[in-house]
Amino acid sequence: NFNDLTTSLHVGGEVFTSGQTGSNFNTNGGVLPDVFRLSNSKGAAVVSDVKPNKSQLSSAYFQANIDYHNFLSLNLYGRNDWNSTLVYNDAHGKYSDFYGGADMAWVFTDMFKDLPSFINFGKLRASYSLTGNGSDPYTTNTGSYTAGSVYTNTSGNSVNTYSYSSSTLGNQNLVPEQGSKIEGGLELRALHNRIGGDITWYTQDTKNQIISFSVPGTSGVNAALLNGGLVRNRGIELTIYGTPIQTTDFSWISRLNYTHNRN
Repeated sequence: NFNDLTTSLHVGGEVFTSGQTGSNFNTNGGVLPDVFRLSNSKGAAVVSDVKPNKSQLSSAYFQANIDYHNFLSLNLYGRNDWNSTLVYNDAHGKYSDFYGGADMAWVFTDMFKDLPSFINFGKLRASYSLTGNGSDPYTTNTGSYTAGSVYTNTSGNSVNTYSYSSSTLGNQNLVPEQGSKIEGGLELRALHNRIGGDITWYTQDTKNQIISFSVPGTSGVNAALLNGGLVRNRGIELTIYGTPIQTTDFSWISRLNYTHNRN
């Protein structure tokens, strides 16, 4: 506490690891009918492994709060992510992403004591925030070659074949997806909290989306990863509520919600 100010600071970090492992076992023909065991396989059993699909997200974050007389508050927060899905085989890549935000709330009914008595509560709020996102595991590292089957050409020579290891071509210059949101609102309650309302306006943008674009099959792949696109959502949300009847044993609460979003 500093005179009329109350402050707090929280810092931390986390590591989130996900993955999957598995194996597939199949018989190659059967000796006895309706016996579903590998030992009943007529030929050698077919065994294959599922890709591990491992990823790791390491984060460090902070949140600071400043409060003035319990009617004006400011929150500041930030976070840095290190996302393994954007790390390439040679350890380069734009896998580090910092994003933050701030929000403020002002309870003006606690500041101004000479407001009309029928106004019980009023609050203005505003916020701005950034978010980040990576991709699916291993998708950015596609594009390497793998050996295929051997065929014999018209001269009788054996020829090795090669193809991309995936039908989607990776991109060595991908950046994290980023989202931003601005929001403002007003909340009011009156007549001993019998009626009230809340209105919110927002605009939200999402850019640098990691998108798989279709490409001609003659290129050797079916799609390529690119950063692109800008998606914008704007709208308002309105809530009006009231208690027309309230007794000791009974109360009737009505609520009206309206939402308008433009994409």
